[in-house]
Amino acid sequence: MKRTFFASMLVLSALTACSKKEAPKNAAGSASAPGTTVANAPGSASGALAHLPGKCDAVMRIDFAAVVAVPSMKTHLIPALEEMKKAEPKDEAGRQAKAFLADAGIDPVTDVKEVAVCFNELKAGAGEPKFTLVVGGNFKPGSIVPAMEKNGKAERFKIEELEGSKILVDSDGHLFLGQAPDGAVVLSHSKETLAAAFKTSNAAATFQVPTDAAVSFVMPAEFMKTAMGNEGSPFVAQASKVGRGVLALDLKKPDVQLRIAMGDEKSATELAGAVKLILGQALKDVPPPGHPMAPMFAMLQAAKIDSKGSDAVVEIAISTEKLDELSKMLVEAIKGGGPAASEPPVP
Repeated sequence: MKRTFFASMLVLSALTACSKKEAPKNAAGSASAPGTTVANAPGSASGALAHLPGKCDAVMRIDFAAVVAVPSMKTHLIPALEEMKKAEPKDEAGRQAKAFLADAGIDPVTDVKEVAVCFNELKAGAGEPKFTLVVGGNFKPGSIVPAMEKNGKAERFKIEELEGSKILVDSDGHLFLGQAPDGAVVLSHSKETLAAAFKTSNAAATFQVPTDAAVSFVMPAEFMKTAMGNEGSPFVAQASKVGRGVLALDLKKPDVQLRIAMGDEKSATELAGAVKLILGQALKDVPPPGHPMAPMFAMLQAAKIDSKGSDAVVEIAISTEKLDELSKMLVEAIKGGGPAASEPPVP
């Protein structure tokens, strides 16, 4: 899992970008998915959600426009990205990465719009989880793989063809990367899922992926039932009535909200009570000030857990100071693993 996750992060780090856009919004689809809308990224850019495969255990979406709209991100992230663009590479890896961006015609500050990830085989005992990652933005179709081929290390990958276009395959045959006809960049665990993601579908509507949050994570009812019903789970009693779950990061408030649909108000109240009890026990041993996990514990301790109708809801407010800290952490992560500090993003 570490290997595939690292490879996907290489793709994101090389294509890290932010730009202003607004996703079209519709009425909320259900109580368990406030603000749910389904749409592609507008304008000429390719959208990531439109390329989601039809079968996913869980789905995640990241809206970079929402991220960059936050004042703390404007203060810390954009200047850092601009600085990285102008800086001269310090080593061969940095030079290769900069050459890759130039050959692909990518501006790492303006071209990425949206990221969508489809997760599969998340069930316990299913082996290593699978994923399909899609990056939508202002990418010239057919430009990414040739740029990687030109600037990457040949021993780490091979070039194959899929539906008339070049794709990149890692040396072990475990990761496949290519571009859909509209320019969206797709990274997946098999050639079959890569081909499926090259096409557009209505999967986002099926999963009711919220597009009014900066980051959203959707867990369909089938996944929730399995996760909560596993042997040893503290939520076995509520598993039979659980529906879909939605975790959303709203940077406008800002806050994080987990909303889990249940079969009725009684079940929602029971689940909220169970979460309160378990979270309270988990937070007894608070790490000392200065510990890397201390801020997270502080946020969880302030969480509001309640039931709203037939939904169990956990809300965690994020202070302006905490958001500023997170922005600085993001900048440091990008500086440590972004295009100026790593090899071109080959699997």
